Amino acid sequence: MRTGLLLLSLSLSFCACAPRTVAPRSPLDASSDVTGSYLRDRADEHWKRREDPEFIRRAIVSLESLVALDPEDIRAWGRLSHAYYLLADLEPRESRKSKLHETGALVGERGVALAAGPSVGEDFDEAAAVAIPGSEEALYWTAANLARHAQVEGVASNLLLAPRVRALAGRVLQLDETWDHAAAHRLLGAVDAIAPPVAGGNLETSREHFLR
Repeated sequence: MRTGLLLLSLSLSFCACAPRTVAPRSPLDASSDVTGSYLRDRADEHWKRREDPEFIRRAIVSLESLVALDPEDIRAWGRLSHAYYLLADLEPRESRKSKLHETGALVGERGVALAAGPSVGEDFDEAAAVAIPGSEEALYWTAANLARHAQVEGVASNLLLAPRVRALAGRVLQLDETWDHAAAHRLLGAVDAIAPPVAGGNLETSREHFLR
């Protein structure tokens, strides 16, 4: 378990602090535009200092206020998922770490659902398959949070969540294989290396992802 956590952590650490591609802003109602712009600016300012846990927390507060104001903002949901991942990564308590990753996955799923459009309904796997360009951050950090949550929780969670992680990261590859320095390849390489064979683990495919 410790080796698996280390491998997954190393595969994700390179992209955790790298600059992100920003998706276009979602339109806000005219009466809310000033407040929405302010919240985006505050979140972006805090995000620039995300090496400090206090500023990750401040970014989360701003982003949660933003999605409450504008729940259609795909970019904000994706960034919020990323922020919860970073906060979880700094948490020493396993139970709290798992909960933060779970929350990060849930908010990321909101962004993925929005990126898929209303016709998909509640079928999350279908939503991941048709998510539009610009949703890579939501797709990737949902997958990353699910992967780390599964690692903390153990083998049963690995079996349950590995297919969903692959679907989310696979969609990132379809949209833009080079997104965030090929982050999705590193995530899939780590998952294939540490997942049991019954959950699709395969060292050869892991190696292929890391070589991309």
